[in-house]
Amino acid sequence: VVFPLNRIGDVLFDTGDRDGALVLYRRMLEISERLSAADRASAVLASDVSVSLERIGNVLLSQGDRDGALELYRRSLEIRERLSAADPASVDLAEGAIAPLNTIGDVLFDTGDHAAALVLYRRMLDISERLSAADPESVSLARGVTVSLERIGTVLYSQGDRDGALVLYRRMLEISERLSEADRASAVLASDVSAALFKIGSLLQGQGDRDEALGFLRRSLEISERLSAADPESAVRKLDVFRSLIAMVMVTDSVTEQRRYVERALGILKDLEARGALAEADRPFIAQLEEALAAEAE
Repeated sequence: VVFPLNRIGDVLFDTGDRDGALVLYRRMLEISERLSAADRASAVLASDVSVSLERIGNVLLSQGDRDGALELYRRSLEIRERLSAADPASVDLAEGAIAPLNTIGDVLFDTGDHAAALVLYRRMLDISERLSAADPESVSLARGVTVSLERIGTVLYSQGDRDGALVLYRRMLEISERLSEADRASAVLASDVSAALFKIGSLLQGQGDRDEALGFLRRSLEISERLSAADPESAVRKLDVFRSLIAMVMVTDSVTEQRRYVERALGILKDLEARGALAEADRPFIAQLEEALAAEAE
């Protein structure tokens, strides 16, 4: 019963019926808790409870109830950490604790509690590094380390520790480049490299080191353009190119090149708008770029 409720709830949630999904997720939780209480030794049943709590938390978060969501995420984390502590050799159980740590950290960061988020992100990193060290051939575990590094770096940057953030972003780039080099056909791994380059370049630009920033941002743009050319229907890939083009405007001294980057960025947005693939939040950028081009032409 739990599995169908889970899948139907997911469909309702994805199609915007949050209330309908919540009803099913709550039924799923009720059944999972009853089954788990009847067999407390079962890690599978306890994990089902954790999953139900997380899904309900996702609905509450989407409805603006952050406190309610946090409470459920924390209950989910307690279960996952208890299961992992009972079987420390299990990679799956250890990995299971990473997702709620990440989710809770993200919610805390978004609400301004950066110090508390940092604690959780560091716990994420500890688990990720331990798992990756035990299985250095695992791409997914290595990527998990980069996610933790990015999260911690973002917090440090927000706290004014740009040097500390830069160290972590460089580690993130090192891992991503190693993984991408070993699997050149992977668009996902190439995109990870581009993202790390963008992080470093943007940070250096913010510090006033425009020359070094230019090198990182240009490499990021080149990768984004290659990935977009290989998947021309992907709006995500086009927006990655758009983001890199705007970053290049910030570090390029040549007015001619700046205009070219802006024109290309504007073309991407207009193309996405014509295809109905431009998010509402991104629409104002069209007018802003058009105004920038008009002002430069005067």
